[in-house]
Amino acid sequence: MELDMKRLLVLLVSIQVFALCYGQQFLLTGKVTATDGEALIGVSIALEGGTGTITDMDGNYKLSVKTGSKLSFSYIGYQKQTFTLKNQKVLNVEMAPDQTSLDEVVV
Repeated sequence: MELDMKRLLVLLVSIQVFALCYGQQFLLTGKVTATDGEALIGVSIALEGGTGTITDMDGNYKLSVKTGSKLSFSYIGYQKQTFTLKNQKVLNVEMAPDQTSLDEVVV
């Protein structure tokens, strides 16, 4: 009987540890726009460590992240932006044109 109680206790502690570790990730959502308010389609959003996504037709994105992660937003013709995440669930980003890279674009 004592052995069963020990096994139950170990199982309960393991479940708690798993729940705490898994609970650190959350879903971050947001919208990426230009300085004029226009939604930007296809903005590259990279999470330090390899994963990422792009914005949809309305400039919206969703990404599973952890608190303290670094997130980079990049788009041709716009300045790259990097953010360190806190506990926010929504991160809307306004991207400014990159005047230096616009001079280098050949049409």
